[in-house]
Amino acid sequence: MKEWLKHTDTELFLWLNGDAGQAMDVLMWYASKTWPWVPLFSFLLYLIYKKYGSGQFVAAVICIAVAITLSDRISVVFFKDAFMRLRPSRNPELEGLIHFVKDENGNNYIGGMYGFVSSHSANCAAALVFFIALMRPVKKWLLALLLFWYCLVAYSRIYLGVHYPADVLGGFMLGAACGGFAAALFFFISKQMKLNHA
Repeated sequence: MKEWLKHTDTELFLWLNGDAGQAMDVLMWYASKTWPWVPLFSFLLYLIYKKYGSGQFVAAVICIAVAITLSDRISVVFFKDAFMRLRPSRNPELEGLIHFVKDENGNNYIGGMYGFVSSHSANCAAALVFFIALMRPVKKWLLALLLFWYCLVAYSRIYLGVHYPADVLGGFMLGAACGGFAAALFFFISKQMKLNHA
C-alpha cells in the first residue's frame, strides 16, 4: 500500500509538472513569491478592520502572525527535518523527467533538500482558514478569490518541481489546523475584550 501511494504520488507529480510554456513558467514563478500577493493581504486586512474595528484588528493581526509562524516552523521542524523526504527536484530517480524553471540567476530552481510538508501550502492554508473563519458568512466572490489564490500557490510548488502532491496536501492539513487554532484564539480574545468593556 505504501509503495502504491508513493508511486501514485510520483506519477501525479510528473503529470502536473509538465512544461506548459514560458508564460506559465513566469506565472508559476511569481505565484510562489510573497510580494505579488501583498495587495491581496492588504485588502483582506482592510476587510477585517472594517468588520471588527481597530481594537480587534490588532488582535487579528497578532493571531494571523501566530498561525503562519506555527505552520511555518512546524512544517520544517516536525515534518521536513523529521521525515527527510527528498523533494522531487532532489530525487535522483526522477533525473531527466522533471520540468524545471530558471531562477533569477539562470539556474534550475530546486529548493531545499526536503519537501514534506510544503511550507508554502501550510502557510497559505493557515491564512485561508483564518480569513474564512473571521469573514463568515463569506461572500461567494471572496471565497472564490481565496480558493483561487491558495490553489494557484499550491500548484505552483508542483509545477516548479519542488513538491509532490502529497507534500501540498500534507501542508494544507497542517496549515488548516494552525489557521483554525488561530481563529479560535482570536474569537477567545475578542470575547474577553467585549467582557472587559461591558
